[in-house]
Amino acid sequence: MASYELNFYRLYRPELYTPNCNSINESIVYRSGSHAVPTILFPDHDDIVLSVTNSDSIVIFLMKSGKVLLLGRGSFVIGNPNYDDGEDPDKLHELNTEKLREMDKSPFKQLCATNSVLYAVMESGRLFSINDVWKEEKFGQEEALHFEYVGTGLSHMMAITNNHEVYGTGSDAYGCLGGCGGGKIKFEYVLDEDDHILDVYPAYYRTLVVTANGKLLTTGWGVYSQQGLGNSSGDNPRFVRHQPMNDLGEHVIKLALGALHTIVLTKSRKVYGFGFNSYGQLSQGEVTSDFGFPVLIETPQPIVDIWCGWHHTLFESSTGSFYCSGSNGSNEMLGVEDDLKGKNIYNLTSFSTPENEEYLRWKIGVCSFSSNTYYHGIRLTGKRIEWMLANLKAMTRARCEYSDLTFDWEC
Repeated sequence: MASYELNFYRLYRPELYTPNCNSINESIVYRSGSHAVPTILFPDHDDIVLSVTNSDSIVIFLMKSGKVLLLGRGSFVIGNPNYDDGEDPDKLHELNTEKLREMDKSPFKQLCATNSVLYAVMESGRLFSINDVWKEEKFGQEEALHFEYVGTGLSHMMAITNNHEVYGTGSDAYGCLGGCGGGKIKFEYVLDEDDHILDVYPAYYRTLVVTANGKLLTTGWGVYSQQGLGNSSGDNPRFVRHQPMNDLGEHVIKLALGALHTIVLTKSRKVYGFGFNSYGQLSQGEVTSDFGFPVLIETPQPIVDIWCGWHHTLFESSTGSFYCSGSNGSNEMLGVEDDLKGKNIYNLTSFSTPENEEYLRWKIGVCSFSSNTYYHGIRLTGKRIEWMLANLKAMTRARCEYSDLTFDWEC
């Protein structure tokens, strides 16, 4: 697959795509989860939120002005060695990017974080990180690599380049970096001759890879069957091919990883899940045992997008409807019926986004090691923008079969 097709694929991964800021004239962010009462962030803010990235203890807001705002306990540590541990965790901090701008003046392309390190991919393709000071991640290369995006687990990071190479760094606990022992590595795995890496998903002490031919590779922690290989007690210290998904004959196009469960979206519009299910996050009714092999999740409509939080799962259908299942003890699911608030949801259940106004598009921000859910709404400038986006999606779909993840499959 040509590199432009990877870019088109990324366009339909809302958690990675930052829209052109000139086309947005309004944004709003709601938070649910550990806060029992849904919280509205930036209700009257003069700036506009372009993207929201959630991690264990840090939430990252990329603003239209180019600023990066941080929220949460971990935000005190990033770039601030003299932080006060007693500060309000709901206080927004602006990330100091002065030193970064001395090295790269291009706009931010994407941001994410582990529990202690923030990573930034720039429009130039260069990758930088900060704990106490900014530095460039070159992985031993003399010249900077051109990165498309970066993903993070609790304590490890994986990043993919424009020529489909994957690099990683951080902790290799349970083999989540592929058994390298830690440090900085380049992902090595022999694929079929006509195949290459399409996407990489680091999460809670594990990593999964999707290839262009729809195959699935997995490594890392597996004690709760979250690898879906039938082994409920073993970890995978090296990447292995996911034979159970391969045996189903399905073409995998996207994954969502919770703390201990995995959701798989296929080209046939089906959704499968495996792993820990004590909270109903696999949508199998009152059956709450772990699933060591992929199980089909019955949905009323074709599913075009998926998300996983700590122990909860969210789905978007081809008609724009949203569904959920799993832990709701901390009110992770905003917009469910009153009798389900504060309770686990064992069956696939519809929920509503905070507002349902015309031309307001919603992104959902979750991560595999947090119970918080962020609902990021953006309002585009008008009907002409909507018409242009619809035509762009149609053209993209005609050129790249992986592009219609958030588009009506039948249009």
